[in-house]
Amino acid sequence: MKKFSYSLSSVLKVRKIQEQQARAEVAKVLAERQKMAEEMEQLASEMLASRQRLKSSGVVDISEFRQNEVYLQGIKTKTAKIIEKLKEYDLRLVQLKKELHLKSLETKKLETHHDKEKHLWREEALKEEQAEFDDIANSRRR
Repeated sequence: MKKFSYSLSSVLKVRKIQEQQARAEVAKVLAERQKMAEEMEQLASEMLASRQRLKSSGVVDISEFRQNEVYLQGIKTKTAKIIEKLKEYDLRLVQLKKELHLKSLETKKLETHHDKEKHLWREEALKEEQAEFDDIANSRRR
């Protein structure tokens, strides 16, 4: 019995590679987004700690108060930039997930086609094999 060969195997291989690359890109953007979210949490805790330090000293000097406000304003600016980046990452993720879905569908279609072709090949091979066995059995009867 001859070996099964799928005519679109190279296309299927390319589609699988493209799907893996799309998955890697989604994972990369998710990791970057997570890093930004952690940085934002860290800035929020720094803001809280700065305010608590100012409260804990009891009497507050005006220069200390101004210095703290400038520091908090810097943190707020960084937080605003991070929020913008997070929004960009979210939009990018939506786009990448759509692309990944499409690539997954393309790969799945080819895999399904491959399975159907292999099933048909197997059925045909079994029919040929059975025909050969029938011929052998008929030739012995004569």
